Amino acid sequence: FEVQQNAQDLLEFQCKLMGIQQPQDSVDEMEVLMIQVCHRHVVDVCRPDGNTWAQRREVFGMPFVMSAASTWSYATLHEMLMIHARRYLKPGRGDSLDGQVPFVARIVNASGTTCGACDRTNCTGCLLPKGSARLRLRAGLFASGTAKIYVALDWVDSSVYHKEGYSEYLESVRDEGGAEASPEEAATDAEASKLVPLSACIDTFAESEELKEVKCDKCKVAVDATKKMDIWREPDLLVLHIKRFHFSGEHFEKITTPVQVPLRELDVRSWMGGPTGGSCTAYDLYGVVCHRGGMSGGHYTSYCMNEGGKEPKWFKYNDDCVSIVDLEQELPEISKQCYVLFYRKQAFSSSNLINYSSL
Repeated sequence: FEVQQNAQDLLEFQCKLMGIQQPQDSVDEMEVLMIQVCHRHVVDVCRPDGNTWAQRREVFGMPFVMSAASTWSYATLHEMLMIHARRYLKPGRGDSLDGQVPFVARIVNASGTTCGACDRTNCTGCLLPKGSARLRLRAGLFASGTAKIYVALDWVDSSVYHKEGYSEYLESVRDEGGAEASPEEAATDAEASKLVPLSACIDTFAESEELKEVKCDKCKVAVDATKKMDIWREPDLLVLHIKRFHFSGEHFEKITTPVQVPLRELDVRSWMGGPTGGSCTAYDLYGVVCHRGGMSGGHYTSYCMNEGGKEPKWFKYNDDCVSIVDLEQELPEISKQCYVLFYRKQAFSSSNLINYSSL
């Protein structure tokens, strides 16, 4: 969304959205802060047998960022939150609310899971105050640069949330000529929509790298060298760590490129450098760790296969919620969020048959 760094720009933007005249007050005392907003809804926590035994709040949907002024009242902040959140309402639902707000705003931490205002145990966020009182900001909030406040919108009825609302809003803005995607944004979108094979990730990891003036351990002379990573001996259990974060030159960023994850018959012969490379056994997937979120906060989930019954079953672990899933249906989500992949060899080494036979 529109984010204003300048106080005067923010004031003009506020007046435009709220349809009010610009006040005559000076902006000299106005400080601009960033409000990072996530969406949450209540989900059931189920036992392994499928019965519900508790409920908890879970982050979902597309978060957004908006600017706010230190001179705003809580009423103004709530009104601006509602203006931004209307973009997430399903078509036709915004006009049928009759003044009712479809969510409750709470102050949270960066991950959106716990309270950002108090230290009470199990508090998932104190209510954002209402009324005409001016925003109460803690001392030193602006001392370290851009001030940030984290807010969660707890949707009373998440069925009115339109998951495509943000994309449709961007399209409408671009159609009106208000904004156009830059070449860098277009390249990023194209890269994110392209499914990268897991083999391509391993190829990049294993490719040769030229090193300049490396001191030789034997002769102690600086020479040019080549470094290359190979698998010398095939392991029974293969753990692949997907590089999901990189340093852009100023800060770390999350890499969201989807990766094509093979469930069976992963052939690693192309990366074997040892004597058994030509007769390497294929690998099957048996576990996945996923990461959702970014550098400021996120959430981990995992998948694991259990062959204890007649038919192998895949289980999804989300905090204390465990459920049986069809992994084929989960693959689109796994490809976007996979962080660590666990493979096992179809035929274990004889020395490890006893140790790993239960896996």
